[in-house]
Amino acid sequence: MIINTLKALIVAGRDALQTTCGLPVTGEHISQIRQGNLTFPALAELEISGGALQKVPLGGDSMLCGHLAEHVATAHGQSGIGALADHFIKQLVEEIEGRYPRGRVVNLDIEPITLQTRGIGSFGFRLETPIGQLYLMAEVPSKMELEMAKGSEYLIGMIETYLPSKWLAIDELTRSSQIDSFLVMLRKIEANVQVDIPAGDGTCYVHTGFLAEQCNFENKRALKLSMDLVEASCGSFEVGDRVNTRVGIQDRSIDFEMEFLAWQDHQIIGSAKLPCMIFSIPDHLMINQRRRSFRISVHSEIPVEIEAQHDVIQHSDSGGEGLAPPRIKGRLADLSFSGARIVGNWQELSSHLSEGDRVRCRVFFPEEPGPLELLGVIRRKTSYLATRNEWRDALGIEFIVTPDMDRMALDYIRQYVLSEQRAWLSRRVHTTNTTSW
Repeated sequence: MIINTLKALIVAGRDALQTTCGLPVTGEHISQIRQGNLTFPALAELEISGGALQKVPLGGDSMLCGHLAEHVATAHGQSGIGALADHFIKQLVEEIEGRYPRGRVVNLDIEPITLQTRGIGSFGFRLETPIGQLYLMAEVPSKMELEMAKGSEYLIGMIETYLPSKWLAIDELTRSSQIDSFLVMLRKIEANVQVDIPAGDGTCYVHTGFLAEQCNFENKRALKLSMDLVEASCGSFEVGDRVNTRVGIQDRSIDFEMEFLAWQDHQIIGSAKLPCMIFSIPDHLMINQRRRSFRISVHSEIPVEIEAQHDVIQHSDSGGEGLAPPRIKGRLADLSFSGARIVGNWQELSSHLSEGDRVRCRVFFPEEPGPLELLGVIRRKTSYLATRNEWRDALGIEFIVTPDMDRMALDYIRQYVLSEQRAWLSRRVHTTNTTSW
């Protein structure tokens, strides 16, 4: 689905430029955007519902803007930019995956804007014409992300089809048929594949991509992973190196080792290519728990306030004291003895918090008279598709204990997790022992 969505965006851009401007596209380029802030030369913002995409900002350089302003107009007096945006969105909703996708132009505004990119699934596009360039940005979800946002049983069905029936109780998969079946599922669901790239100093950079396809390399079966490595972070990574790799499936981590074989682009359409890496087929898969301690899902609404602990009081140039860091609001998604996952509004969490930040969390349990205060460190920051039309941020926080920390709060967390665990186990035992009448 990711590949088809990338292709649909380029096809829609080509058609819009040719139809409204009479400009042929002479070159197409795709780049994977890393997580962070990006200044984008916006012309229009497009919104989609019911499809694989949500918002697509449309941009252009000064030459294209001048051409649109001077030479393109419609019988209804619509501006050139408006005509281009309208045609693009109509073409796009015909091409992308979804059930009755619909699109509209939210606004037309020629000015640079700052976009928050999530990194995984963030793509930038550049379409070259004889007169200027058209730019696109898109957050493209995987098949698994989209289906989970819809609340479907897609992943469960794929697991039942491609993994052994008792895979949760197995430590490893060694049969070639089992490995092949897992790789087929991996390509279909487009799950994130994390690869440890050696940095040259004994440490590793973790890079994330997706399986674009299985292919042949030097007459041997191989895997083509879509990953764009920053040259400065490649370290001593060379052909022949073996790397540790993992894929998260439910609460399990499928770990395996692969040999790096070559760099190779993956053709999308025209001159548009995705940078990819070729790896050997793994010879065995290890199945491990993803978390060190038992974690419970929190289904009730438990609000959380998060405040970064660095530079709590900032001094301005005039000598006065600045404002304390904002309290970011979210809610508790799951909880364990050692940490928690907190979800909240997309871009709000990302704009104020980063991995490695030390934070103070105030957790408002409904049965407690006041908030429980916990200190933690952000170990992971991701974005996910919560519904078809809403992205959210998720923070993985590891609790830390300091002399001035309220230890009673941590004790309360432990008791809460244990009580929920006992309730879950009792429901499971009761269900298992139910007699059929």
